[in-house]
Formats: sequence, structure tokens, C-alpha cells
Amino acid sequence: MPRYFFNVRDRYGFTPDREGVGLANTATAREKGFAGARSLICDDVAAGILDLAGSITVVDEGGTVVETDSEVGLVY
Repeated sequence: MPRYFFNVRDRYGFTPDREGVGLANTATAREKGFAGARSLICDDVAAGILDLAGSITVVDEGGTVVETDSEVGLVY
């Protein structure tokens, strides 16, 4: 099963995903990336923070960028 990594860029800086997760395919990885970005937005809003400059970049085990989810794009 292919491994995908979900790297986060937010107000704190860049946090690489060093473990990744095995997923069936690229489409599933994209959906997980979207869900992760939405979850981060919800957590921030619940804490009284609205940082729309963040993003999650989904990278496959070969280092190819599969998707970049901008938080602004997910809100608007």
C-alpha cells in the first residue's frame, strides 16, 4: 500500500509528517488532506483563532506533491 505524508504549514511554521500513512490511492490521500485541513481550521476557530494562511501538502513516498490544500481555498 502506498505511503503518503501530510506536511503542515501554519502560523507556527512548517511541520513535516515524518511517519506518513498507508492509503489505497492518491484520491484517498487527497480526501484525507482535505479532511485534515478542515479539522485544523475547526480547531483554530474553536480556540478563537482564524489563520487562513496555513496549508497541508500531501506528498507520496517518492516525494511527489499530490495536493496542496490551502485553508483559504477550503473556507471560500
